[in-house]
Formats: sequence, structure tokens, C-alpha cells
Amino acid sequence: MRRRIARHYPQAPPRDSGERRVLKYLTAADDATHAAVVIEVEQAISGMDQAGVTDRLA
Repeated sequence: MRRRIARHYPQAPPRDSGERRVLKYLTAADDATHAAVVIEVEQAISGMDQAGVTDRLA
């Protein structure tokens, strides 16, 4: 089964203090069903984090 990984960088709404925090999420989707197999949400996603996600899927 082939899986596709997409990286998205949405921004969270501003807080009362005026600061903005960026949340990043890594989505792995199944090509056959187009269903999201896993969604990882972090403030930072490194290459090691991406490798960990693909290792868990294997």
C-alpha cells in the first residue's frame, strides 16, 4: 500500500498577548482510500520525527 505524506503549516489564531504560535502537522494519507492514516501535530517537526512516523506506519 502506497502512502503519501504532506506537510502543512497552519497558524494558530492570535492569543490575548498578541503572540502567534505556529503549529505544524504531518499527514500521511492512503492513496487508495484517501483516508488520513496518521496526523502528527507539533510546534516543530524534524526529519527524525518524519522518519519516526514512517517507521510506525511500516
